[in-house]
Formats: sequence, structure tokens, C-alpha cells
Amino acid sequence: MNTAYRMHLEPDGTPQPLYRSGKFVDPFIALARASAVTTKITLGTGVCLIPEHNPLLLAKQVATLDNFSGGRFIFGVGAGWLREETQIMGGDYDHRWGQTREAILAMKEQWTKDEAEFHGKYYDFPPVISFPKPLQQPHPPIYVGAMTAGNVFRRVVTYGNGWMPWLYTPEQIRDGPRNAR
Repeated sequence: MNTAYRMHLEPDGTPQPLYRSGKFVDPFIALARASAVTTKITLGTGVCLIPEHNPLLLAKQVATLDNFSGGRFIFGVGAGWLREETQIMGGDYDHRWGQTREAILAMKEQWTKDEAEFHGKYYDFPPVISFPKPLQQPHPPIYVGAMTAGNVFRRVVTYGNGWMPWLYTPEQIRDGPRNAR
């Protein structure tokens, strides 16, 4: 890890000082506010921890924000790194990436169909109607965030549109997966 980033982390590598700074606000409220006073900048989450949200509600929040912003929203997603937080919020930490995949697939159903249903291991719902639909079609771009490259490229191909790297130098990104942590 680059030593410049260590200044922002606890000795165990967790970003606790960032959380305690009070600068981690709810991204959807903050982005809705930003969308009301801007017209050109792209807005996005970096990242929304998917297992900590209900996909039925999250799909509506994302679609609403995409509409309010005039189609300027990028949906940065992640699965979480802190077991206790994930579990308290209802996520399955040991299977959080599978849960993330399912939630995104369920949201895509809601965004692209007038009546959507989903039947998976983590999420199961009968036909539902969810409006508004995102302004961007078929949905806002989904960028998969990850602190390590590992399986991120497979995840991007499976259910995302791009990768949102964290704690990578431009050189590491240019060199690709062979130099990934």
C-alpha cells in the first residue's frame, strides 16, 4: 500500500479517522442536494454498500436521483469491508459479493421492466411495479468498487459497467491484474 494513504488509516488498515471526521454523509441525500444546484457535473456514489440496503428501495432511490440529476448519476457499488457493520445492517458478510450480485440483478429487473419479479437466494419478491425508471437507459452506469483487483474484473463483466479502484496508483492500474494486490 502506498504510504501516502496510510496517514488516513488506523494501524490495522481501517479508515476509522475518515468515518469519525463527520464527512461521511448519506450519499443519496448529498447527491440530491448537489443535483439541485448543478447542471453539468456527473454525480456518483463511491461506493454504496449494496448488502446494507434493500434492493427494492435502493432501485427507487437510484432511479429518482438519476431523474432529478437529468441522467448524470453513476452508481458506484461495493460489498463492504467491515464484518460487524455488514451484519448489523442485515448483510451476509461471508457471501456479500454474491448478495451484491443478486441485488444488482434485482434492481436491473426493476429498472428495465414495468412489472418486475426476482427469485434468488438472498432476494425473493413477486411481481412488483417500481417507478420512476432511470432516465439513463437501460440504467445508470454501475461501477464496481474494490480495494483489491481479485475478482473485480469478473464482477464488472457479470453485472457492472466499469471498475472504481481504491488505493491504486495510476501505474498499478496501467499494469493491470498481474500487479493487483
